[in-house]
Amino acid sequence: MLPLKVIQQTHPSAIYAEDEGRKNRDIVIADKIKSDTFWFDFNLKDELKLEFIPKDIVAEVNDLARPSASDTRSEAFNRILAKERVFPGFVESVIESMPCPHETDKSKIVFIDYLVVTPLNPIYSELKVYVPSTKAGMLRLPRTNLKEMVGRYVSCKIENLRLCKLPNFYETKKVWNNFYAEGSIDLAETLVCGDIKATIAEARKGKESPSVVNRSVLEQLKNEKAEWLSRSYNGIIAQTSNRGIYVICTEKELNYFTVFIPRGKISYVYESVIPSIALKFKIGEQISFKILDNQIYRAGKGLENQIIADAKCLETRPRDRVIQLIADEKLVGTTHKAYVVAYDVTRGHKIELEDLAGAIVKLETKAPITPDFVVKQTPIFVKVERARRTASPADDLRYSVYCSYISDAGTKEKAVSAFEF
Repeated sequence: MLPLKVIQQTHPSAIYAEDEGRKNRDIVIADKIKSDTFWFDFNLKDELKLEFIPKDIVAEVNDLARPSASDTRSEAFNRILAKERVFPGFVESVIESMPCPHETDKSKIVFIDYLVVTPLNPIYSELKVYVPSTKAGMLRLPRTNLKEMVGRYVSCKIENLRLCKLPNFYETKKVWNNFYAEGSIDLAETLVCGDIKATIAEARKGKESPSVVNRSVLEQLKNEKAEWLSRSYNGIIAQTSNRGIYVICTEKELNYFTVFIPRGKISYVYESVIPSIALKFKIGEQISFKILDNQIYRAGKGLENQIIADAKCLETRPRDRVIQLIADEKLVGTTHKAYVVAYDVTRGHKIELEDLAGAIVKLETKAPITPDFVVKQTPIFVKVERARRTASPADDLRYSVYCSYISDAGTKEKAVSAFEF
């Protein structure tokens, strides 16, 4: 949002909107003046760098925008129709302080930031969909600058086709694509994620109080819930944070729903100290996941539609991989690149093998390393000398793996620097 002082240069009455007594710095409201035009007016087209719906896909976009506001069919039918027209998109840029009409007061004008979203489907690659910040969805976390959404992936639904009245009436008759596509990420999440969350919630509610739901309906909900929970899904990482990641399902028949995977349920290797592993989970990376039975139910805008998922459950635990290698007698004698996890000259240093990230093994105490190897995550090369399963119950996966030191990975760099190339 442009600074309030800048907007007040043309609209002295401009103030931030209030939400439950608090200033909402995303929305500015001012008295409308005679020269004001709204963002979809022809006079602002070049200034805001807005783009019409491309001529060659007008029919396709009209279908993508269904149902229209004037559609008189039942709400249930229109909901199904709209859900099938949710599409995955890429946030290309942000346009600040777009002038919009006030919902109830025609004497007022509202300034709102808009996201520019481009559909990922190549058919619509030239289409620009404009999404107001008020409908930016769950991926816009509280207190997050809207500009931080640029470069992220979102699910979107065209909510309205805004008519731009061209200055020449006769030209309007000739040009039939003078519309802008206005979208909503909130609507897409409500249509797709809401139905999945509701299925799990209703099944849970029916279990707690069977009288609330008809038995046949409850049975149907249980079957739908079991189907959602039984399979795995493919997705693409849309956003990362310290709390976890948001993932958009990439399967068309499932309408590109969005899930949240908490940090502790992303992957075993996410907990690794290995630098290259930590870089694995980036925006745009592909990942598989399952929907969790125990959902988190939080009231609030967008959060009630947030589906909690788990990706770690689809992986083999690092400890299990080590146990299997020991059982197959394929570990002793192998060499690995590793990182020092703990420096301990008394009981043995602890290291993590790069190709078995997440599994901790021991390094000989006489290895020429220093505590800095832990802090700086200096890579080393090691050889597995001994590996055995610790005597314990069958379900207790303890093991003992002992490695000897070969060299630090900086040896190569030191040698390279000595040569002339």
